[in-house]
Amino acid sequence: MNNNQSSRSDTPKTPFVDQSRCIGCVLCTQMCPNTFIMNDDGKSEVFEVESVEDSKIMLSGKRDLDTSTQSDSQEKIQDSIDACPVACIRWK
Repeated sequence: MNNNQSSRSDTPKTPFVDQSRCIGCVLCTQMCPNTFIMNDDGKSEVFEVESVEDSKIMLSGKRDLDTSTQSDSQEKIQDSIDACPVACIRWK
């Protein structure tokens, strides 16, 4: 593997949820609770936390954030992408 290939795979990716296709099965939120959250419409969305304090304000009682890890690994997120029954999650 050359250096260009290595740097591409190490580049952080951002997951994206196509909410028009999401059926609200909550699988992604169970697999990656620090990446996905269910919104008020019952659809999954990407949850990005700037800091633990911000997360307490943003969550406003919807669920507790696992503060031991602020983010899920890309491998874990990929697993949730692969497991989505309607394939509405992808990398952006």
